[in-house]
Amino acid sequence: MKDVILNEIKGGGKSISALGRDLRKNGFDMHKLVVTGYLKALADMGVVRERDIPPSKVYTASASRKKNIYEHIGENARELGRSEVERANIATYAMQRLFRRPVFLSEVRKCDIESPPKAEAIGGDERSDAKKTLSKARIKLPFNDPAYLVRENMDADYLSILTQIVMEEMKIGNLVAKTKQLTL
Repeated sequence: MKDVILNEIKGGGKSISALGRDLRKNGFDMHKLVVTGYLKALADMGVVRERDIPPSKVYTASASRKKNIYEHIGENARELGRSEVERANIATYAMQRLFRRPVFLSEVRKCDIESPPKAEAIGGDERSDAKKTLSKARIKLPFNDPAYLVRENMDADYLSILTQIVMEEMKIGNLVAKTKQLTL
């Protein structure tokens, strides 16, 4: 639920009632008091920032909040500067390599990529096993959410994404040479 709320308030601040309306549009019918309590808990944890703008409170994503793996992958796939479908394929490939399983469309969307990947749709036992893995991690998926595997080798893009994530999380950008060696 945290990821859903953060995705809703990512573009700018929202009041409790505006957030409640947006959540209902996306299929999360929650009472206003539940949304208020959840936002208060997120504010106490430092995940969101609460501002008093009378007559309501406005919530925005905290600048100090750590990105989740989906946000990292989506951001770095976008930086590779390709079309939306190619970014979906790159993100799907990176997740399938990292998670060692097929990737669901809702996971691609968590990367802030709306286009489905042009990849092989997976069904049967392989899809069921992947869904069980996510269920154990307490991640809920829509009933008929398709799962994908990218068969094309995109190791260079995967390594680029992984390198960027490690550099950002470990804050080691200052250790990396800014120029490339031209001669041996």
